[in-house]
Amino acid sequence: RPWRNSHPNRLGCALAAIQSFVEKRQHSSPGDTISLLAFDTSVRAGPSMVPISEFSNCSQWLRSLDANYQTSFSAAINAAIPLVRQTSAEHRSMVMFLSDGWDHFPRVALQKLFDAVARSTPGKALRLHTIQFPADNHDGSAVLSQMAQVAQSRATTEDDFAKASSAMRSVDNISLQEAFVGIAASLSSAAGGLIAAV
Repeated sequence: RPWRNSHPNRLGCALAAIQSFVEKRQHSSPGDTISLLAFDTSVRAGPSMVPISEFSNCSQWLRSLDANYQTSFSAAINAAIPLVRQTSAEHRSMVMFLSDGWDHFPRVALQKLFDAVARSTPGKALRLHTIQFPADNHDGSAVLSQMAQVAQSRATTEDDFAKASSAMRSVDNISLQEAFVGIAASLSSAAGGLIAAV
């Protein structure tokens, strides 16, 4: 609720959902790391490779964010590439891609992201969750679903972690929070171990 008080808009709902994800992972996997990016047509880089146990140190950056308009999926994905390259051998890379907008399918940037993960952690494919909030842009939903499907298709049949890539549409702040908590809960059952989340 504090995030929705300080940001009484869709951004506040998003920050509250991220907080719920973090709190659940802090209890179940305190060795995780997390990096943050905010994007519209450009990207604002936030804290990177922060131990999830120290997530409170990210609060000042999160409070400085504003909700803007227009979207570049390619810009956001390209900014995530240097972060997944830092993933250590004992971690798995996971990207949670939250957007309220629409853009063309980022084919080139997405391929570069998959290639970067393959080089930094061979044999450990990327897990990608796309979340649309609010879920009122059907064109955006189609592109986000396609992104998740491509991630699923790159996972081997034995790789439960990467196969769990998904696309979700959240119609309100409650379903958004449930989506993030659900992702955190699913990590406990998938063969993921420690994660480096972007």
